Amino acid sequence: MSLTRRTIPIGVVSALLAVAMLAFLVPSAAAAPVAPHFGPNVQIDVPPVYRASFFGPSPSIAAGTNGVVYLAFAGWSGATTGDDIDFTMSSDGGRSWSTPIRVNDDAGAAAQAEPSLALDPSNNIYIVWTDMRSGNNDVYFAKSVNGGLTFGANLRVNDITTNSQSEPDLAVDPVNPHLVHVVWTDTRSPILGPDIFYANSTNGGLSFNPSVRVNDDVTSTEQGQPAIAVAPNRDVDVVWRDPRSAAKGPDIYFSKSSDLGATWSPNIYVNSDVGSAAQQDPTIAVDLAGTIYVAWTDGRNANTAPDIYEAWSANAGASFGANVQVNDDRGLAPQLSPSLVANAGKIQIAWADYRTGGSTNYDIYTASSEDGISWSPNMKVNDDTLPNNSSSPHSSIVGRSAGTCTRPPSTSWRRPRTPARP
Repeated sequence: MSLTRRTIPIGVVSALLAVAMLAFLVPSAAAAPVAPHFGPNVQIDVPPVYRASFFGPSPSIAAGTNGVVYLAFAGWSGATTGDDIDFTMSSDGGRSWSTPIRVNDDAGAAAQAEPSLALDPSNNIYIVWTDMRSGNNDVYFAKSVNGGLTFGANLRVNDITTNSQSEPDLAVDPVNPHLVHVVWTDTRSPILGPDIFYANSTNGGLSFNPSVRVNDDVTSTEQGQPAIAVAPNRDVDVVWRDPRSAAKGPDIYFSKSSDLGATWSPNIYVNSDVGSAAQQDPTIAVDLAGTIYVAWTDGRNANTAPDIYEAWSANAGASFGANVQVNDDRGLAPQLSPSLVANAGKIQIAWADYRTGGSTNYDIYTASSEDGISWSPNMKVNDDTLPNNSSSPHSSIVGRSAGTCTRPPSTSWRRPRTPARP
């Protein structure tokens, strides 16, 4: 059984990160969006991790209230342990990183992949991932309460182990740090096919409650790629890729829980196109005002290949506004796999972009907005010029807010750049 439906075979890969070196004040509503300045790229996967994993999207990044940046990624540490979940952190804004440590505690060489990392207000670290230690894909969890020096015993999140559970994402309640929310893709039902399932922990990850199904269709279509965020009012918001409307192709769907995950609202579309184009790779963020932002890969424009689109909701997800294209090139190059953060009146999106084609293959680009409608000129983040790379990188972006100043965003991604290590 494959580890994940989103696995993309790639060559030698490095995990890299760039940090915006110049903080910028949040401009007035009338000012044009301002793109950050990104400093030199920093390689993160260093021994004992020899390369970032071949399996699935990686890495996942979060910034603490203490100024520390935390990052989890899937990395290969040799034949003994295989592909593991590794953790590192930076106390100087991403300029240097701690030696990676292994998060999963199994003794074998089973593959682990697809990490998702979140923090609580005290900067305790929560990580979930896809894990094959039992022979099938399961969702596992670990927590650190000492700033990432060590992680506790791993715990399986899914309560049913039939078939495969994968593509996990997690978020922590803003009021009760012991309330941990996890969502994933689940193939437990041979009739309904892959579905979106959710479970929570009310004791900080010591145990997880029985899981519930989020998507409300009764078809056998394949739902997947879930993403989760928690609003300031404690609503739990989830988006995912959903092909239930066959004539329209895969769409982006949304549902929320207003009772801490017990029940879920009727599912609604986020994308507004009426054609059969595919939408996928959704990402979600909620700002302090409760505005919900969603971005995704969108194939509606036949003449420009997949693009990055965004929409927002100011009514707690009852409806979403106009879909807006974020990437500013109008060529045939594909844009893929966005990552989204919303802080202090600014939205920032990063994604993989093929606009330079054969010169550098996929690059990481970013753009910002103050209203979700007008977007800044796109900016390249990675600083290498290596031609004809063979990977399809996935980006992850994070930012923090403090008063009226938006702290520098950090972006991480996978990228082939260096020769293979042992």
